[in-house]
Amino acid sequence: MWNNTVYEQPANLATVNARYTEHAVSYVTSAQELGAPFFLYLAFGHVHTPQYASAEHAGKSKRGIFGDSVAEVDQAVGKVLDAVAGTNTLAILSSDNGAPDAHQHLQAGQLIDAITGSNFGFLGSKTQTWEGGLRVPGVVWWPEVILPQVRHEVASTLDVFATVADAAKAALPHDRAYDSVSLLPLLLAGGGTPLTTPATTTAVPPPRNLSFFYAGAHLQAVRMGAYKAHLITQQPNEPHAGPERGFLNQSASGHAPYGVQNPWQLFNVEHDPAELHVISASSGIAKQVLSAIAAAITEHFASVGTPPPGVLDHTCTTTDCRICCDRAKQCVCNPPPAGMHLAGMINHGIVEGLLPAAGGAFQSVRLTNEG
Repeated sequence: MWNNTVYEQPANLATVNARYTEHAVSYVTSAQELGAPFFLYLAFGHVHTPQYASAEHAGKSKRGIFGDSVAEVDQAVGKVLDAVAGTNTLAILSSDNGAPDAHQHLQAGQLIDAITGSNFGFLGSKTQTWEGGLRVPGVVWWPEVILPQVRHEVASTLDVFATVADAAKAALPHDRAYDSVSLLPLLLAGGGTPLTTPATTTAVPPPRNLSFFYAGAHLQAVRMGAYKAHLITQQPNEPHAGPERGFLNQSASGHAPYGVQNPWQLFNVEHDPAELHVISASSGIAKQVLSAIAAAITEHFASVGTPPPGVLDHTCTTTDCRICCDRAKQCVCNPPPAGMHLAGMINHGIVEGLLPAAGGAFQSVRLTNEG
């Protein structure tokens, strides 16, 4: 899509990452030439399924098509950061969720290890509110302002909004509730150039004490400080696809029965990040924490009000907004680019869906795209 117009259909996934990167670099370069402030939100298609890589990267990694995709994203991030090097630019890199279950996006003939990452050490995976579905890498980069450091406090992708506003010294309206807090005071506490307050090396209060974790419209878990309460649970998915496979069976899939929990299941996810040991609801700490979380949930629902309807079931009524990858017609249907290393891909079992067409060229069958 380009604004509200279909730009390319079907999308050539093997080249789309390079084009995203090219446009991103062009955008920030143009802004710098004009001396104008800018905001760029760059959401890569990698490393979500279906896994694709350009001819430059396909077949080059030791982790199959997943590794190829990771390498391509790494290169793309480097190009964007090179474009803003030496400027007063804040960059934040993160993921939207933990790695998927080893079988969630498995296409016919694909090897498990070749298509997914790993949540090893954490229970569950993408689409779940166990830690394996929630914990993601987070990197904040602002040379000469934020010094190199590792922080252990809780942060959320929701906090990008308030952090960017704070960095830009933009005042937020006071007529609404925000589930977003600025991370700058925390990051500047590790040393750096002051923006609105002097930098200090002393401890600062953690910016986020409460996090509410939803599955669709259902609140399933709440974290308060070091503690996390599960209101609704699911059977944990396999949390990884690497050589450590089998961790789940060896440790903690025994939190049944699943579903609505009464009493809520409580964990200390600082001391027990794998969520192996439920804290007894009859203990003093559990009674105290669960009571505080219940009060926080009541306040949270009051501030949220009635959520608006989602857009996943939106019905398009005009031809210019009909994209072929909607629920009516799944369409990852472009062939790989010329020069893609098909031999190496076949060795990883990832081109099962590619069929030889007339003339020896390749055409592809439709694959599903969960995203």
